[in-house]
Amino acid sequence: MGSGHFANEGRGKAAFVDNLGFVDEGEHVKDAKTLLGYATNPACYSVEVGDWNNIEKTHFYYGGPGWSPNCT
Repeated sequence: MGSGHFANEGRGKAAFVDNLGFVDEGEHVKDAKTLLGYATNPACYSVEVGDWNNIEKTHFYYGGPGWSPNCT
């Protein structure tokens, strides 16, 4: 999944998505300031939400090899 590297390997290794936002009912673009990450099978892949900052805004890292002896 992603680059094949786990989320905790960070930028340069793990895949990532940044500058997440949404459009509200009034059609205003808002930053998604609260984000929770959850991996259903952390032996296969992981997700880590980064701290909000002015450059990446809301962002997360994700990925994993998708298969290992521990991944079922």
